[in-house]
Amino acid sequence: QEDGGGVIGETITFDWSTVANSLPVGYEAQAFIKVLDVFASWATTQIVTAPLTPGPDSLSLVVADAGDGSEFIQAGFYVKGVAVSATDPVAATSVTRLP
Repeated sequence: QEDGGGVIGETITFDWSTVANSLPVGYEAQAFIKVLDVFASWATTQIVTAPLTPGPDSLSLVVADAGDGSEFIQAGFYVKGVAVSATDPVAATSVTRLP
């Protein structure tokens, strides 16, 4: 995460490498870069995403100016799907990535 005041107009790049993704249909793993507006209850003002598929990958985003210096940059990963118990076979699936 980074205060975006100094990166307006700059290209932010997020690189990663996914080793494996065994999530079943109905679940998704994504990488993201987003810009949050601190003065608007942390609303997302920009976002780019990409699925975590095996191999190296990257995302880029040019940070737009919200006009008030409130930009906050966040990059990371998320997994979305139905919550299951630890004994459900879905709980044994995973996404593996390199640091």
